[in-house]
Amino acid sequence: GVVFHTNLIANFKDKSYLKNWVETNVLFYKKILQEYPGIYVFVENMFDFEPDMLLELAKSLKEETYFGVCLDYAHAAISKVPAKEWLQVLKPYIKHMHINDNDLQNDLHKALGKGKIDYKEFTNFLKDNHIESSVLVEVSDLEEQASSLSYMKAEGIYPFV
Repeated sequence: GVVFHTNLIANFKDKSYLKNWVETNVLFYKKILQEYPGIYVFVENMFDFEPDMLLELAKSLKEETYFGVCLDYAHAAISKVPAKEWLQVLKPYIKHMHINDNDLQNDLHKALGKGKIDYKEFTNFLKDNHIESSVLVEVSDLEEQASSLSYMKAEGIYPFV
């Protein structure tokens, strides 16, 4: 699959801009899905303040088998909305996830277990809500990748439940 960022101007709340953003993106992704059949297309929350616009896009494309949300849980953790709420709102559309750790203030791409994100809560929510998706551990180097995987296995973090 391929991951696109929302590229939403998060602090711009003009209704015509938001409506146009959804409509334009629906047309774009339908065209991409038609041009590249059989390739998954995921749209990732970047620095969105809340899940609302990504939800509107996902709802508009719910009939597209190869379209889904890529939830970047670390991005959600630094937004204005609790990360758990992002999971709750987007759960029917999550088909891929990016995970890493941070200080709940900045997008640091730290190894899991080296920051403040509660990945046990994350794992429990996924398990309780039967959410299954592919996961990419998005860190800066192989050492942090290995550290993340060791932590995930030792702590039973999704998908090592």
